Amino acid sequence: MMYNLIFSQINIEQQWESFINAPFIYITSLISVATIIWIFINYLYKTRLESKSAIIEALEKQLSIYKDKKYIIGETTYSKLSDTQLL
Repeated sequence: MMYNLIFSQINIEQQWESFINAPFIYITSLISVATIIWIFINYLYKTRLESKSAIIEALEKQLSIYKDKKYIIGETTYSKLSDTQLL
C-alpha cells in the first residue's frame, strides 16, 4: 500500500515537471478537448430543440385543423342545445 502511495507521488511530480516544461502543449490539448465537448453538447442541444420545434409545429397544425372544423371553437348544433334537450 505504501509503495502505491509513493509511486503515485513520484508520478505526479514527473507529470508536473513535464507540464512546467511544456505548458503550451497541455493548455492547447485542454482547449481542444473542451472545444470538442462543447461542439458535441451543442449538437445534441440543437437536435433536441429542432425535434421539439417539429412536434410543436405539428400540434399547432393539428389544432388549426380542429378549429377549422369547429370542434373546439365556434357554434355547432350540439352547443346550441341545453342539457335537457340532449337527454
